[in-house]
Amino acid sequence: MSVHFSVEHDGVTRTFELRKSVVTFGRSHTCTVPVDDPALSRTHCQFEVEGDGCFVRDLNSRNGTMVGGESVDRFELEDGSEITIGNTQITFLGRGDVGSYTCVPSKTTSWTESLFVRGKKAPKKVEVGREATGQEIARLKRLLEINRQIAAEIEPERVLSTILDSAVEFVDAERGFLMTVEEEELYIPVARDFWRKDIPAPAFEVSRSIALEVVRRGKSVVTEDASEDGRFEEMVSVYNLKIRSVLCVPLINQTKIVGAIYLDNRFTRGSFSEQDIAAIEAFADQAAISLVNSGMIAKEREVSALWRNEAKRRIVEIEAVRKQLSQFEKESGIQGKYAEIVGRSPAMRDCLSLIDRVAPSDLPVLIRGESGCGKELIARAVHGNSSRCKGPYVALNCAGFPQGLMEAELFGHAKGAFSGGDCVKEGLLECANGGTLFLDEIGDMPENHQKSLLRVLESGEFRRLGERKSRFVDVRIVSATNQNLEKLISEGRFRQDLYYRLKGLEVRVPSLRERPEDVEPLAQHFLALSADDPPQLSEEALSSMVAYPWPGNVRELRHEISRLSLLSHELISVQDLSPEIRSTRLDNMPGGLKGCVEALERQILAAAMERFDGNKTRVAETLGLSRLGLRKKLARYGMETSA
Repeated sequence: MSVHFSVEHDGVTRTFELRKSVVTFGRSHTCTVPVDDPALSRTHCQFEVEGDGCFVRDLNSRNGTMVGGESVDRFELEDGSEITIGNTQITFLGRGDVGSYTCVPSKTTSWTESLFVRGKKAPKKVEVGREATGQEIARLKRLLEINRQIAAEIEPERVLSTILDSAVEFVDAERGFLMTVEEEELYIPVARDFWRKDIPAPAFEVSRSIALEVVRRGKSVVTEDASEDGRFEEMVSVYNLKIRSVLCVPLINQTKIVGAIYLDNRFTRGSFSEQDIAAIEAFADQAAISLVNSGMIAKEREVSALWRNEAKRRIVEIEAVRKQLSQFEKESGIQGKYAEIVGRSPAMRDCLSLIDRVAPSDLPVLIRGESGCGKELIARAVHGNSSRCKGPYVALNCAGFPQGLMEAELFGHAKGAFSGGDCVKEGLLECANGGTLFLDEIGDMPENHQKSLLRVLESGEFRRLGERKSRFVDVRIVSATNQNLEKLISEGRFRQDLYYRLKGLEVRVPSLRERPEDVEPLAQHFLALSADDPPQLSEEALSSMVAYPWPGNVRELRHEISRLSLLSHELISVQDLSPEIRSTRLDNMPGGLKGCVEALERQILAAAMERFDGNKTRVAETLGLSRLGLRKKLARYGMETSA
């Protein structure tokens, strides 16, 4: 027994025969009958067969299910019952075997449709013959009309859609897939359903096994029920997709198979006849010519080749990056996560390696480095690689507040603690409880606040302004400065005891001139952030940027890149650079890049020797060199001393 009904939507009426006890309707492609109607819910309603009766049930849809103009939850249907869901009309045609129905033309649409009508007697033999002859003439006329439509199309994409829509319409299929073939690989440039809508993810909706068999043999295949056909019993896709009626014909152009047209119906057995094969084969000959002439085959091959080449290139690149990362980890021993930090020069590797050792502890960390070198990024890295990484990270710029406001910002205040303090406010210390408090520019902290901070570091205890109650917090203090704190201590502007509390562990961030290898990756990184389609750096411009000492460090580089991305077009040349950067072009320097690097090394060594009064042990430790390596470099540049 089976259920028959017609569905009318968007001026098109389709007829279905389903041999299921439950049939679902809705917008979702998981429904038995998906309908592209925005007024429907994803799973709107269902037909239920119970005994000799058939019921329609609303599935809590948004707009309801109507029978005879009235909303219903569950309703027993009679032959001819009309069900309205959204903008779609369903007519229940009844139950019974296919043999108890006579197929007659439908007058509700221009498409070649048929309705099953119960109780009609078969016409006399002579009338059947005349009707068949008339139908054949009509089909031939329709075939010629379709061929003219295809030949008239010049846009490749529209040629494909026209071919497939016409094939689906011609034999009253549920779905159609137009395939192209290249080296026994099938590609599906277009897939359409009976509503002339694209089918998403067509590769998972079609039996490639059947299509490949048609392409290899060059012969058409038709089956009444693929799941019961012995030819396909070993094809897993047929079983998984529960395919019933299938008609697949090859597209042949000058004895060469260029693709296939695959039509199916998942609901009805025996949807396609031998006459359908002959008609679609005649249609496919013209379709193959049009397909080749439109350039779609060549286009598909070109796209496929490009895709394969691109995929291979990406795989090679990914594998190379993996090897580089693996080698980098072996050489540097870096284990932490530093995605936000760009650059892996020797100086930065030493810095990150130190963070690996520093981060897991709870000791305070003092970060030192020039302005603009990225101290806050290092502070975030310390927090992100610590056991407190899931806790809050709170930052305070000690140079950004007047003296009277910093204490209230840091410790919080009670209601009425001062003029304008009309509510209770938590301080940043409380906000950072269980996490990390970053104090930037700690050297600029007012002297009267340094003692209060020292108390917090010693005991974790503090008081809000205007309160007598002591509070306790568990925070890790990470501070940063670009000042010489030792000099500030000698001048009486910074507490020595606070200095030693903050300097539990010290991390020095190298300046950009100490790591010229990182200029290029940083520049490319900032360019990528500046625009969706950023300009490219010329080799000459990049050379000048590498040679430039960058007194403003990474911050200066970022501002320069932002300016260049706004003012430049496709390529950034030397002339686009700022005047001070243009003046450092390598071709104007003796020795080129090698001379530039040597001059930079000499400058760094001289500055380090001066800072530590010629103490080679301290210099070697700071620059990440062995004592022997330092002596060799000093001797090379004629800077060897007896100290």
